[in-house]
Formats: sequence, structure tokens, C-alpha cells
Amino acid sequence: MDVQILSLISQYGFPMVVAMFSLMRLEKTIQTNTKVMQAIAVKMGVSVEIDKSTD
Repeated sequence: MDVQILSLISQYGFPMVVAMFSLMRLEKTIQTNTKVMQAIAVKMGVSVEIDKSTD
């Protein structure tokens, strides 16, 4: 894993690798939060439409 990170840093630069890592982590967090919000909406009986065209 360390070799892969060093390879990415040497190819793209440290700021770009940090940005990519942050976006990957943020995407997972947003996906988890969306699932939780959907579950809460179902329990409350609220109709929620999710636009999945960007998936």
C-alpha cells in the first residue's frame, strides 16, 4: 500500500493525492448518510425521491 501511495504522489503530486483520498472518503460518508436519511424517512412515512442519474 505504501508503494502505491508513493507512486501516486510521484505521478500526480501530494496535493492531488490528498484531494483524491479526501473525495473517496467523503463519497463513502455521503452514501452512508443518504442510506440513514432514507431509513429515517421511511420510518416517518415521508416520501423521498433520490436522483440516481449521477451514480
